[in-house]
Amino acid sequence: MYLFWMAFRNIWRNKRRTFLNLIAFTINIAILIFFVGFYRYRIEDSYNRTTKYLTGHIQIHHSDYEKEERKMPLDLPVPESFELCASLENIPGVVFAGRRIEFGAFISNGKDKLACLGIGFEPEKEAKFGVLSQSIIKGEYLNPNDYGILIGHRMAQLFNLKVGDIVLVLARTKYNTPNLMDAEIKGIFNIGFGALDKSTAFFSMPFAQELLQMEDEATEIMIGLKNRKIIPSVLKKMDKKIPASIKKDIGINDWTHYAKPLIQDVKGDTRFMAIFLFILISIAVFGMINTMSMSVFERTKEIGTTRAIGMSRKQVVRLFIFESVIVSLTGVFCGCFLGGIICLYIAKVGIPLGGFTDAVAVPMGERLYCLSKPVEFIGSFILGIIAGVMGGLSPAIRAGRLKIVDSLREI
Repeated sequence: MYLFWMAFRNIWRNKRRTFLNLIAFTINIAILIFFVGFYRYRIEDSYNRTTKYLTGHIQIHHSDYEKEERKMPLDLPVPESFELCASLENIPGVVFAGRRIEFGAFISNGKDKLACLGIGFEPEKEAKFGVLSQSIIKGEYLNPNDYGILIGHRMAQLFNLKVGDIVLVLARTKYNTPNLMDAEIKGIFNIGFGALDKSTAFFSMPFAQELLQMEDEATEIMIGLKNRKIIPSVLKKMDKKIPASIKKDIGINDWTHYAKPLIQDVKGDTRFMAIFLFILISIAVFGMINTMSMSVFERTKEIGTTRAIGMSRKQVVRLFIFESVIVSLTGVFCGCFLGGIICLYIAKVGIPLGGFTDAVAVPMGERLYCLSKPVEFIGSFILGIIAGVMGGLSPAIRAGRLKIVDSLREI
């Protein structure tokens, strides 16, 4: 124990160097904690928004739907889609199971036309997921049998459209013949995702089915869950619910099948984050090595004196390692405190993105926040000990190897 207290007194003999080292450690740990929390939030937010806005958690199509060279084929509907939805909605954890039709369309205001993705959906079911229903900024949400249209605010700006205007909707039917219908703009939404706000239009299922001459058919069943962690258990329960007569005619995929580019981007970002954190730790370790090496150099005669009065080589080594660990742990505690304050502030206030969200390929909110967990604080504590030991080990061994006679010559 006396070695520990001796080490504690020694680190304050050169206050300037100790404070500089503490500041470096504190900043490194605070940055580490902030970036881990910030990065965790960004991943969770991207995944949650992707499943809500784009893919749902699970999708069901005809087994040949994705094998077709044609995009969004309308002549391959999901068999028994209505009955299947009714059965799947009873599975615990399922928020909704709704039928959809996705198709290419043109929307015209009489002068200009814009190519867009048309989505026929069941408004009353998908309202449970709270995406479109909570994003209406003008007008109103669709009723189940409305022959109207919901468009994004960016599309409304491009065409100078407003609620109540009539637009023409042109699409090719299930039989590959053109069909034209007019629709009233019932509502304008602002999801905050440029790809949807600019080039996606939503229609009720009756409207889409009449436009595409699909009677009561649907090309997709989208399933929304309480959270994505229960996907494996829900898939097992779905397997028992789906009639054997149609199993071979349908394909079931979870959201990761449709979000592969996003997942690859996250993997690339994770590698970058790992490299960045490695650099932070390396800076801390090499800073400690430099500090402790200078301490050994300046205290050569002191080491010789303490060895001469009975201190062993192992005790000298432990003394310098204790000094290094004390500095690093003090920096870790200060860094955890500073990083915690930063994360708490960002978690409450957020970082505004401005108009940046319109340019990204992944749904993002208007602000990014922090999502901190105890694991990064515990990890920082462990890394602090490791950095302290690694930073002090080499100088400590060098100090322990000094010969008493050579050390005393420095007097």
